[in-house]
Amino acid sequence: MTAKSPKRLSDFVPTISERKNSQKIWDPSQIPNGELLPTTPMALSSKNCAPDAPNMIIQVTLFACGSIAVAIAITHGLADAQSLCTFAKDWASIGCAMHASSLLPTLSTLFNPGLLDSSASGDIDASEPDHTLVKEARDLPSHRFDWYKEVPGQPWPVHTPDDLDPAASLSSSEPIPWEHWDTKASTLGRVLHFTSAEIHEIFHRANNDASCKISKHDALLAHLWSRINNARQLPENTLTHLDLTIGLRARLSLPQNFLGSPITILAVPTLVSSPPPSLASLAVKIRSHVNLFTPSAIGALLHDAAFEVSPQRLWRAFLGRKHVLQTSWIQSGFQDVKFSSDASLRYVQPEMSGDGLLLVMESLGDGNRGHWTSNGADVLIFLESNAMERLLTDQELWGED
Repeated sequence: MTAKSPKRLSDFVPTISERKNSQKIWDPSQIPNGELLPTTPMALSSKNCAPDAPNMIIQVTLFACGSIAVAIAITHGLADAQSLCTFAKDWASIGCAMHASSLLPTLSTLFNPGLLDSSASGDIDASEPDHTLVKEARDLPSHRFDWYKEVPGQPWPVHTPDDLDPAASLSSSEPIPWEHWDTKASTLGRVLHFTSAEIHEIFHRANNDASCKISKHDALLAHLWSRINNARQLPENTLTHLDLTIGLRARLSLPQNFLGSPITILAVPTLVSSPPPSLASLAVKIRSHVNLFTPSAIGALLHDAAFEVSPQRLWRAFLGRKHVLQTSWIQSGFQDVKFSSDASLRYVQPEMSGDGLLLVMESLGDGNRGHWTSNGADVLIFLESNAMERLLTDQELWGED
């Protein structure tokens, strides 16, 4: 789809320099997403979507200033952020070559779901699962919230398929804790820019007392999780979770150009306490939980998933005041998307919302592409309105004691 807008990009998206300096806290709701994103219902988006609903939709919008917005929607079951960025890079490189009348680039993407299947442990074609592997998989720290279990006060109807065999043996699961998420509550989304120096200081504080090797990503997540828990003003001894999305490509030695959605979500718990857990202890806890997802453990997880009667009923994460659902676009390749030789990216934003969502991205910069923190990081956070207001006035938000 193509569209035109009488608006100028500068009317609603600040420059990279402005977001790093005068607008370190920026409200992305100024972007007219309703005009830029196609409204056609996607495949798998609901129980009643059309049988011919698309798996991908693209809209290109031309602004009055000559700037262009490219909006891409794709079914998440088919593509994660890295696959989406790979598509965008390939499309842009072909467009640039055609515009310059030069040779088309050779694309090197790999679509082979069987390659992921081959990483599963045991025999996934057997008549029944290996119970030792099933136990290993379910001992991993991960939620098993069940969309088929009806609970009081749920905001949406149970989506149990009409054709599900009543005699089917469904695996153990947890009811969804809807009482912890007010889906009608007002939420605010903000993009926070952390400079490279601020991230280094947060890492330095966490790493000084860490009992194992941690990363700057671990430290930043620990810091943000701590400040969000503080802003939510949860009662003492409340159990909260950081639901952390991790990719499987590197962990299973899959090629980086592997297309699909090879991701899973682990759950890191902590108790609200006074004084709160130290930054180092939270960072170590995050790293120790991530380290549990070894190739062997993931192989057991894939084995267990292969025998699920209805795997789509299980959600590994949740939102609301006791959860933070984190995902990352770090090193996904979005910075390499360039639709013409003289074009430059102004801003990239995933379309998402919900109380407790947190997305970490590399900040766009001046071409310095060393460590992912070289230009700082942009963190997109959605929280219940009152909690967000407390977070933004938190004197420790930027990593200062």
